[in-house]
Amino acid sequence: MKKFKILVVIILLLGLYKPAISQVVNIENKRIYDDTTGFSGNLDLTFSLQKNTNTLFTLQFKPLVQYKTPRHYFLLINDLKYITSNKDLYSNFGMSHFRYAYRLKDKSPWKLEGYTQVQYNQILLQKIRFLIGSGIRFRILNKNKVRLFLGSSHFYEYEEINYSDRPNEYINTTRWSNYFSTYFSFDKFEISTVIYYQPNLFRFKDFRVSGDYNFMVKVTKQLNLKFNLSHYYDSEPPQTIVKNTFSSSLGFLYKIR
Repeated sequence: MKKFKILVVIILLLGLYKPAISQVVNIENKRIYDDTTGFSGNLDLTFSLQKNTNTLFTLQFKPLVQYKTPRHYFLLINDLKYITSNKDLYSNFGMSHFRYAYRLKDKSPWKLEGYTQVQYNQILLQKIRFLIGSGIRFRILNKNKVRLFLGSSHFYEYEEINYSDRPNEYINTTRWSNYFSTYFSFDKFEISTVIYYQPNLFRFKDFRVSGDYNFMVKVTKQLNLKFNLSHYYDSEPPQTIVKNTFSSSLGFLYKIR
């Protein structure tokens, strides 16, 4: 088993920042792209306590486990985030995602995928969201410096919206999920992007679009400057929730080898 790489991330949060409250979970940037078979993954735990006028407590836990063979691929992701003070609750989010992919034959660019996910998000008024789906993934190009992928699937979605001033809303629908993923590596910097488009199969005017863009500049062999930009658009969000959100962050990534 290959030893896990320890990533120490110092987030500076420079410039404008607005939390994105997306329902589209970016699975592409969670995959570990290497040729190692067997188990790999990481554990990411953040805990902070800040005291001024109020006491602010933050806890985030993001474990990831991947198992890979030439034909089979298993991925389990969890993400829990809780931010509160002695007066207010700012964020309460949880997500668990499991995915299995099967390569049709050795070195084939085609994979069949199946996945399921459960989550909740207080900011989105989301008491529970469950989905299960299947589809295909196509490798356009997979070299050391350039990777291009396309994916398409359909999934069933159940969602319960917890309004404070009216009865809960229950949503049952089927969506068509499509994504295009890219990765480019140069001598001094790396760029990775993924764009999702997810319309309702029965009402195409009900759709979601999200994008995630990462830029990493190599300062030294181990130290990198990292910038992330994400956006999310929901044509028909729950009432009181805005249609368009975005987030950005700037920080350092230090790799301990």
